[in-house]
Amino acid sequence: MDKSQARQIVLDELNSMHKNSGGRLVILDDETIVKPYGWVFFYNSERYLETQNVLDGLCGNGPVVFEAATSMITRLGTALPVEDEIRVFEQRRAVSGS
Repeated sequence: MDKSQARQIVLDELNSMHKNSGGRLVILDDETIVKPYGWVFFYNSERYLETQNVLDGLCGNGPVVFEAATSMITRLGTALPVEDEIRVFEQRRAVSGS
């Protein structure tokens, strides 16, 4: 599994889950974090990227982790800073982030 394939799987999953929201979601490629176990993808609405209007953006859209070995997708929360959410994920899944 490569990054491009993982990205498309995550994007399809996100858009499938948000199909009733009235807009398409996009991956923020510049924010993707590469990890030894896979990738952490960030996303927002396509409309927000076009307008930069906060009213067009998503809220509560924590990053999505894709594990390359298993193709498992995990949506992270937004209660903690991103680094902490990732660290908690890595501890729970017993995977190394470095």
